[in-house]
Amino acid sequence: MHSQKTIREYNKKTSQDFKLLDYLKYFFIFIFFIITVRLFWIQVLGYQHFKNLALSQQEKTEKILSKRGSILSRGGFVLASDIITYKLIANPKIITDKSRYLEIFLRGISFNSPLEQENFKEKASRLLDEQNFYQILRKNLSYDEKTKIEKEKLIGISFEKEVKRYYPEGFLASHVLGFVGKSETEESVGYYGIEGKNNFLLKGREGRKEYERGALDQKILYQGINTLDAIDGDSLILTIDRTIQYLAETKIKEGVEKYGAKSGQVIIMDPKNGDILAMASYPNFNPYDPFSEFLDDEKKFKPEVLNKNISDSFEPGSVIKPMTIATAIDLGLINDKSIFYDNGPISYSGKNIDNWDHKHLGALDPTLILQKSNNVATAQVGILIGEENLRKYFQNFGFGKKTGIDMEGEENGILRSTKWEDIDIANISFGQGVSATPLQVLTSFNVFANDGKFLRPRIILEIKKSNGERVEYPVSETNQIISNSTNQMMNQILVNSTKYNEGKYFLLKNYDISGKTGTGQIFREGKYLEDKTNASFVGFLTRSKKFSMFVRLEEPSSSTYASETAMPVWMSIATELINIFNLPPDY
Repeated sequence: MHSQKTIREYNKKTSQDFKLLDYLKYFFIFIFFIITVRLFWIQVLGYQHFKNLALSQQEKTEKILSKRGSILSRGGFVLASDIITYKLIANPKIITDKSRYLEIFLRGISFNSPLEQENFKEKASRLLDEQNFYQILRKNLSYDEKTKIEKEKLIGISFEKEVKRYYPEGFLASHVLGFVGKSETEESVGYYGIEGKNNFLLKGREGRKEYERGALDQKILYQGINTLDAIDGDSLILTIDRTIQYLAETKIKEGVEKYGAKSGQVIIMDPKNGDILAMASYPNFNPYDPFSEFLDDEKKFKPEVLNKNISDSFEPGSVIKPMTIATAIDLGLINDKSIFYDNGPISYSGKNIDNWDHKHLGALDPTLILQKSNNVATAQVGILIGEENLRKYFQNFGFGKKTGIDMEGEENGILRSTKWEDIDIANISFGQGVSATPLQVLTSFNVFANDGKFLRPRIILEIKKSNGERVEYPVSETNQIISNSTNQMMNQILVNSTKYNEGKYFLLKNYDISGKTGTGQIFREGKYLEDKTNASFVGFLTRSKKFSMFVRLEEPSSSTYASETAMPVWMSIATELINIFNLPPDY
């Protein structure tokens, strides 16, 4: 019995052992399956992921900075270019003698004023007390400043290279150039003006170099395993003349201050090829700090980043009247002897039109219409032309569409495409109910200086590519807007009307001028303001046609009349230009 019992117990134990072995076998089979699946996922399905992870640990990519192209004036004077500057970096965790470090910094860095030096000292002292591994003490150090500090071999001090836009002429042509700022990705990007419109050409292409690195982050194969060379940006040579630009900026600033204007603009062009020789607006801005609170130490003017020469559409007023007269002559509807009668206010579509001075002069030929800047007679000419022809000619003169200038921020102006009632035709004929930028006004007036042909303005003279190749920007094709005979008649009308208008006392001696004043009313809050105007004068020297010029003063307070504000500024600039171009007198 005892023996049988022992055998049963032995068999039972043996059976349990076999079951345990089975469990272990299945367990290890399951573990093996999991490991096999995991290895399959890692080695096959996850191959690319883990390869990229390994490469990210083994390889390092460094940027190769490209140099942004320079912007130069006619004659090769640099207006904007890239320079290398350095950030002064400190690790306060390992700096012990902070006062000695400060003393070395103050000796090595050049400051513009004692106040700037004191501000740096206060900032650097505060940052060196921070319990941080990385502090930027100062930006924009020159190479010489960096070298002076480096010679001291200070522990915990390093430098980072950065590229900065440099404007060697300061504020000069700031509205033409625009400025360079940082995007959300810390990329240098041009804004406004030439910098903004031509950012793609100027910025070039950033390069990169990939290295293998060791466990201690040391470089292996220093020459790199994969390199993409940087391509520097193209440089642009402008039509801007540096001397004339400086003259324009100086004179328009004087005009704004003398006549108490809100702002002032001046554009000087070569009407024969469309080249812009100068474009200035005041207040201007500091391209290093375009949105600073004030422009000057007296805090009289806030900086204005937008270039009003191309971005500000305004009702030009009487400077449009020559285009209306020229249209009527070109259509054969009138000639220089035609007579229109101004016997009082005239009514169209139930609304009255009157002259700016409320005076009425009876019989007027085209010369007297422009000389007296007569609204009533001009409205009659406009009605005679009619909606279809007036719109077509004004479009051909360049109104209602961008000129296509290679600058960011240009506006279209407004020339209504909806149906014009008689009152609309009348108003538009003398410059109300239509808006234009200063550049549009001058470009349209250039037709009279260019044998009746329209030319797009040009501000880029040449592209200098990074490989040394030069590409000249072509002069635009001309469109014949009015016939040569019409143009000759208009030039004589303009000379005579300018010679005897209200601003005749400011005229240049010994030179004939084809020009027109404009005292454009300002429409605000549903009505035209009585005491605020845009005062402008546009014209050229009739014989030489060496330059054409537009001057506008926005809301001058000394006088609302262009003949007493914008016209004297125009004549002052023209006097200097005659000397620059060495132009002989007409008589």
